Amino acid sequence: MSSDFRSLLTTFQSATGEEKKVDLKQKPEKEISLKELTNKLWRWSQIRQSTAKLRAGSSHGKSTGENRPVHLAVCLCIVDTLTHENIWKYWIDQNTSNEVSAQLYVHAKLPARVSSLWAKSKLINVSHCPNWNDVRIVRAMLSLIEEALKDEKTTHIVFGTESCLPICPLDHITDISHGKSYVAYYGKNDATRFDERDVWDVLRVNMPLDSIHKALPGWCTLAKEHAQEILDMSVKHLEGKQFWNAFTHCWAPEEAFFPTALALLGLLPETERRSLTYSEWSEHKTSSDRAHPRAWDEDFSSTLVSSLRETHKCIILRKIKYPVKVDKWKDATASALPSKRRGVVPTEAPAIKKHRLM
Repeated sequence: MSSDFRSLLTTFQSATGEEKKVDLKQKPEKEISLKELTNKLWRWSQIRQSTAKLRAGSSHGKSTGENRPVHLAVCLCIVDTLTHENIWKYWIDQNTSNEVSAQLYVHAKLPARVSSLWAKSKLINVSHCPNWNDVRIVRAMLSLIEEALKDEKTTHIVFGTESCLPICPLDHITDISHGKSYVAYYGKNDATRFDERDVWDVLRVNMPLDSIHKALPGWCTLAKEHAQEILDMSVKHLEGKQFWNAFTHCWAPEEAFFPTALALLGLLPETERRSLTYSEWSEHKTSSDRAHPRAWDEDFSSTLVSSLRETHKCIILRKIKYPVKVDKWKDATASALPSKRRGVVPTEAPAIKKHRLM
């Protein structure tokens, strides 16, 4: 039996759940590089997607469990202040009739400087002390996933920062599906020249070029099943190697890590290509803010919230830099109701800028 055929057979058996038993007496082989492992995983994912389509075609008519409650684990990365604490607290404590609930988890760069008792109660017990544009942001997000998945109620992981603000009351959230992630991803055919140089050229050293994807915004929403598979990648597929290490020199690593991991695991077909968080980047050619999302403080109103909800179905807005009073937030988010129920015509929403301009 040739080594190529043996490798393909092993890959097929793994992808279809029929893994070959390991001979413990077999001599250990030489260490395999991350590039070789991700190439193997990429082949595995292609087979997995093909067999998944066959299984889906033969299981029509079965219950999808869509009537189960949705529990959002909102996972925020902050420095030392939870800017919109009062609103998050109010939002989480809402009584809903649509079986949507939420809990907050916080990773702080400087946890010792967090002064609010309520915010402290939401801190996870680890800090990776990330800087801006730092792979340790990915590590912080992975640690947040680990903590959030300890709660069996969790159905989705929703990432954000201290400048994120919910713009849809829990009672009005009706468009989140079980087993589905929400990531506004794109591949190499849609990459900018900056992307090609600082993302694709950096990552292709350790993984197949076609597996590399990026998302804007990078603060995505993951189904719990997908989040768990990403946590398990190292042990199940990469012989203990940490996948996040490959993103150390990648620009905005969190924007590439999660969509690329989903692609390598064959999970993009189960991912809706949109974000539940709305974010937009500056286009001023001479501005140093082109690497930062636009701030919406001066524009935050019922008109903005209504248009974003109507057009993009988002539930979170980034970024609002300064605290918003709860009463003002209530007035603005009342517009999250569908326009037909309010009797108004939705205004035009700003278009999402898919590529950050550098």
